[in-house]
Amino acid sequence: MFFPLNIIGYVLEFFYLRLLNDQEVITVSESTKKDLMRYGFKKDRIHIISEGIQCEPLAQLPAIHHAKYDTPTILSLGAVRAMKRADHIVTAFNILKSTSSHSHKNLSHLHDNSCHSRAGENPEYEEATSCHSRAGGNPGNKDVVKNQQKTCQSIHKNNNLKYKQQIKNAKLIIAGDIHDPYAQKVLHNVAKSPYKNDITVLGRVSTEKKWELMQKSHLIAVTSIKEGWGLIVTEAASQGTPAVVYDVDGLRDAVEWGDAGYMTKDNTPKALANEMIQALQDEDKYERIRQYAWHKSQKLTFEKSYKDFFL
Repeated sequence: MFFPLNIIGYVLEFFYLRLLNDQEVITVSESTKKDLMRYGFKKDRIHIISEGIQCEPLAQLPAIHHAKYDTPTILSLGAVRAMKRADHIVTAFNILKSTSSHSHKNLSHLHDNSCHSRAGENPEYEEATSCHSRAGGNPGNKDVVKNQQKTCQSIHKNNNLKYKQQIKNAKLIIAGDIHDPYAQKVLHNVAKSPYKNDITVLGRVSTEKKWELMQKSHLIAVTSIKEGWGLIVTEAASQGTPAVVYDVDGLRDAVEWGDAGYMTKDNTPKALANEMIQALQDEDKYERIRQYAWHKSQKLTFEKSYKDFFL
């Protein structure tokens, strides 16, 4: 909606909702319930009934290396409109890609790749730390400590090299209607991106292509200003792809405040890039979130919505 109709609608909404705040109300998320309470609706008169997803969740969750694109792929899916803020995703992708050229030292503040955090994944480090513990500050065991430090540094360096190679090859796919005037701004940002060759703009896609993109991408990025429920987040989860989202109404509910997806601490492209980095860098956490999100998506059915409404 364009000016001044958007302003008129915004003002009228306040008074319209005030006239209804003594009614029984159905909404789809805890965030929206709290929003309605700010308009004066009574807590005990607001009922949450979950939405159902249109797609059938995968019967089984395939292994990542079987299901996903060969290179880390971020997906932006949906009509490219101002309230969806796809330009934030493009900027975040630029930040993400730029980390592949950072020095080993500079990468440390962007993601936790320390030996300590990966001790459980690397027998060499566990052995080294065990030796360090046995050294116990004994001067005669200085060589053991030095070897432990060298091992730690070697592991850290190898992990950074692997991570940087992944990011260097990362791709962004933007799929959705691009006829809105705002979409031209996004396309302009893509055209001037130093990583434009790694960004694909598909425009509007078929339903079948939508499911395919959800299944094969590694992450779906959602940066809406606000949602009732982040339905696309749950749909992607049902196809085996976790989401990275802004901390806004509807999206925080869909990722369960970071348990069923990745949620930013700040709603900025930099924070979004950092969550992408965490997802691509920590494979174990990624798989845990992916499994949990897929499991939760199976509970959002139209049958459940029907039962919640009538029973």
